[in-house]
Amino acid sequence: MKTTLLILLSTLANIAVSATSLRPLSLDTLFSSADYVAIVQIQSGAMVEGEGARYHATVTILIKGDKLAKEIDFGPFAGLGIGSYYMVFLQRDSAGRFMIMFQGFGSFALNTTHLNKDPMYLARHTRMDDVAKILTSHIILPAALKSYPTDDSKRVLSDDRIWGAKWVKQEDLINYLQHLPNR
Repeated sequence: MKTTLLILLSTLANIAVSATSLRPLSLDTLFSSADYVAIVQIQSGAMVEGEGARYHATVTILIKGDKLAKEIDFGPFAGLGIGSYYMVFLQRDSAGRFMIMFQGFGSFALNTTHLNKDPMYLARHTRMDDVAKILTSHIILPAALKSYPTDDSKRVLSDDRIWGAKWVKQEDLINYLQHLPNR
């Protein structure tokens, strides 16, 4: 028993464990580094061997980048909902494919339905269909953009507290990005 335990501990000690942690990135830096920024509606998604998740989406608003077709393909991070709207920050990889930036944090959910958990709060501040969900644990918002909730203790869901989820009015977010350099 002791020999087995020693062998197991010795084996575990030789296993290299590595983790990637991301430093928070400013919204301005995310935008300036992107080749393409748009609001899209996800039409379909599939897992592609060797590439991960790939999505096919309709472009509803182009914010930055060359005007492409009305539809775009991108990946590789799973978890985007079919039929849902997102603001995506994309870069081209060496093969010319569009990739969601910043390990997947370069996609902001729009029209987030779970906000119904606190309808009185939002009724005073913004309409449900006009917000972008931004994980402020990874994306640093500029002071010029008003975000909700303003008091972190008022977050509705525990995941929102963990990830620092805040909501910004879509119109304010788009206007802010359209006035940044590097368009």
